[in-house]
Amino acid sequence: MQVGFYDDFAERLAAKVRKMKVGNGFEPGADTGPLISQRLSPGSKNISAMPWPRGGSAACFRTDRPDGGTMEMKVARGNFGPVASLFKFSTEEAVFEMANNTEFGLASYFYSKDVSKIFRVPEALEYGMVGINTGLIH
Repeated sequence: MQVGFYDDFAERLAAKVRKMKVGNGFEPGADTGPLISQRLSPGSKNISAMPWPRGGSAACFRTDRPDGGTMEMKVARGNFGPVASLFKFSTEEAVFEMANNTEFGLASYFYSKDVSKIFRVPEALEYGMVGINTGLIH
């Protein structure tokens, strides 16, 4: 991983998230709805109410772990709320192991300008659909 890329990306993402307006998706000015359904609300509320270290919050949480997090964290094991989990890695193999170590497998997404990765990464991900350089797949 490029040195400093994680920290820069995490800071930029947190800054963007803090500016987002969560509300009814049909209302003008709303950037995102809170959840896809009311049934999922308790799980997402539990994540946002977790005791985050360093005075952080779910929208801008930064872990003190040197690897950026662990797959044992609830937020990494299956959350269908509007949550972005960031994990540090040093090799592609480590990323594939983390990404494929889940009971879910509907969809995954990745972004790259490297054409060789665009062909290599989807083959290594064990998901029904892989979005490449997009958040919209069907």
